[in-house]
Amino acid sequence: QLLFRGGDPVSQSLIAESARVLRRNRFFYDASIEVVRFENNVADIVVSARDNWTLMPEVSLSRGGGNTRYRYGLEEDNLLGTGSAVTISQGKDENRRSTDFLFSDTNLGRSWVSLDLRFRDSDDGQASRVRLVRPFFALGTKWSAGFDVFEDDREDLLFSRGEEVGRFRHDEDNAALWFG
Repeated sequence: QLLFRGGDPVSQSLIAESARVLRRNRFFYDASIEVVRFENNVADIVVSARDNWTLMPEVSLSRGGGNTRYRYGLEEDNLLGTGSAVTISQGKDENRRSTDFLFSDTNLGRSWVSLDLRFRDSDDGQASRVRLVRPFFALGTKWSAGFDVFEDDREDLLFSRGEEVGRFRHDEDNAALWFG
């Protein structure tokens, strides 16, 4: 995620911006970059980062109004040290049971391309999203592009005084493509 590689010319502003890019990651508590030696137009640079614990279990259970709600799952924001985020969860409330899967990688394959995948399977429908973006990741980035596809098909119930009085279906399909 550094904006320079070994042998590249660097400036103090490029080093500061690289440190900012590192600190935007949720899995780093802190990140810094410093030049420890500079002679003959060659710099020795030290990158330091402190990471956070990123595996988060989720468990919730509640009961109210005669309904039981629960959700359980796992969220990992730095899968095997790659910076990829994965969430898997299942839950139930008064309207539906659902299983959710999310995958996100902001530097797909060591590139500046980010991928976001989301899928939900419920007993009343499904939803999915695929988003692929190359953002303006630094001040000198000359272009950005991406696409986003979202589909949601589900059935909602309408209640009056605790009685079901109707059902209606959501069927939503969206797609976006951009370049700048």
